[in-house]
Amino acid sequence: MPVLTKLGPTVFRATLVPVGGGRHRLYLNGLMRRPAGREIGDMVRVILTRDAASRVLPIPADLATALHAAGRMTQFLAGTPSRRKEIIRWILANANASTRRRRIDLAAAHFDKRRKPAAQRRRN
Repeated sequence: MPVLTKLGPTVFRATLVPVGGGRHRLYLNGLMRRPAGREIGDMVRVILTRDAASRVLPIPADLATALHAAGRMTQFLAGTPSRRKEIIRWILANANASTRRRRIDLAAAHFDKRRKPAAQRRRN
């Protein structure tokens, strides 16, 4: 369940994870705790509100172009939303143009069904 979480003065996006019996868990990592001055084991007070905003990241134009050129857009879109988000964030995380281009090429190749699975490539 997507939520907006207020921890101290900081509001961040998070997800409540079901753990069974109608209960949920909220994971608070260091990037969430540090601005509030909290560490592992500290008691905290959080305020949760439902986050209705879309969490879908738009596909960058250069990635879309590469996926279309490689004929891999269908495979990319068939992937899980979390995997697509992970790939898009990985590409956006670098300002260096040559690294971004290399990452886009790797992402397009990743969806090539003709490639051997990673476990098979490591054995060879």
